[in-house]
Amino acid sequence: MYELLVTDYALDIRDTTSITGRHCFCDEQYAYFTICIENKEAIFAEQAILASFLKENGCRGTAWPIRNVEGEWYSVYKGKRYFVCCAEIEYFSDDYSEGELLAHFHKQFSHYPYEPQNISCYGEWRMLWENKLGHFESELANLARSGDYCASRLMDVFSYLIGLGENAIQYVRESEEEQRFGETDQATIVFERYQNQLLQPVIWPDELLYDHPVRDVAEWVRGKLLEQNEGAEIEVVEFLRDYQTVSPLSVFGWRLLYARLMFPAHFFDLLEELPGLQSEEDEIRFMEKMSVLCRKQKIYEQRLKSFFEIMEVDVHAWQIPRPEWLAT
Repeated sequence: MYELLVTDYALDIRDTTSITGRHCFCDEQYAYFTICIENKEAIFAEQAILASFLKENGCRGTAWPIRNVEGEWYSVYKGKRYFVCCAEIEYFSDDYSEGELLAHFHKQFSHYPYEPQNISCYGEWRMLWENKLGHFESELANLARSGDYCASRLMDVFSYLIGLGENAIQYVRESEEEQRFGETDQATIVFERYQNQLLQPVIWPDELLYDHPVRDVAEWVRGKLLEQNEGAEIEVVEFLRDYQTVSPLSVFGWRLLYARLMFPAHFFDLLEELPGLQSEEDEIRFMEKMSVLCRKQKIYEQRLKSFFEIMEVDVHAWQIPRPEWLAT
């Protein structure tokens, strides 16, 4: 990659470093990193536009794509096409809590003037979740036919995940009829999986999507509900309280938040690793991670059952339904 940056981009690389787990090359002012765009050119092109928009509108820590010496947006290196992005390191200011910071981010970029075609998930959760269930059902069936070590051990877990997924899909279907929404339900720039990115020195373009803002809220809350410490629920209350001082959730927003927490995305993220398992040792490590996640799921569901009570949301007054299996 050093050769690519020097030859195709005429960069004076002085050093290398790691930023949030990504290998970067540095000159005296900026950090540069590469993204392979094979088979996802249209997706990354839209993410790059979002990143440029963030950069132009005050998000200094956003990495943005740069052109090569030929004026092209991508370069070919060892037979593969790459984007090169440039980042100006920006450290988080503690003027706001993370909840307030995320709400301000959503509010500011809800005015993004275009709806992307390839990275917009707004209004598409039900279809995307249905596709995900179908994909992994087929993937697991293929593994089972091949006698794969993991497949037989995953069957019970996967049946459970199918049930959770179908419940979440039904809840979204019902929530789509909800009419009590507001300005905070507008689509905005979000992250595929929000995990404190706004507190990090760089915002990476290949993590950006366009969706309902509650997507990020739910993924932050999901991480806390999976934690084993007793203070996690207090942190969730404080985060959502702070978020709502800037962007109060509508009834529709609360219902979407709950639906997303019901959907077992944390399990499916782990299942994404299945095609890359190369050895029995890889499979054993994978199953160990699955076992840990299954243990965490017990407390996760307990917290999900009491979620609205913890948040002091009066589901009866607001007429917010809950599936019977999650009713307290």
